Amino acid sequence: MDESVSTIPTMGFNVESIQYKNLSFQAWDLGDSSDRDRIGVSQKEFELMLQEAELKNAVLLVLANKQDVKGAMTQAEVSEHLGLPSIKNRQWAIYRCVATEGTGIEEGFDWVANAIKNA
Repeated sequence: MDESVSTIPTMGFNVESIQYKNLSFQAWDLGDSSDRDRIGVSQKEFELMLQEAELKNAVLLVLANKQDVKGAMTQAEVSEHLGLPSIKNRQWAIYRCVATEGTGIEEGFDWVANAIKNA
């Protein structure tokens, strides 16, 4: 959110609070779409996250970040690896993005805002 930071690969996951317009929500960083070697680890963390009781009714947005990196998984590949098509008990969406440029993030957050409003 208006700040570029150097990163190292996520070990486990990171959780951050985000303010967007009039919403406050939690973001879970499980990795990025350019890390094909660790998508299995991200998928396992993702499954565990979805089992949390506090998230039972949560709307789910997946941001497939680093789409500017050569060899990054496509939106469809990330969706398939995370098993998104099999999720039937909640609203979800996946957006491709480049966080350093802000590409795709606002569109994804707008989707979350609308999904919560219409729930």
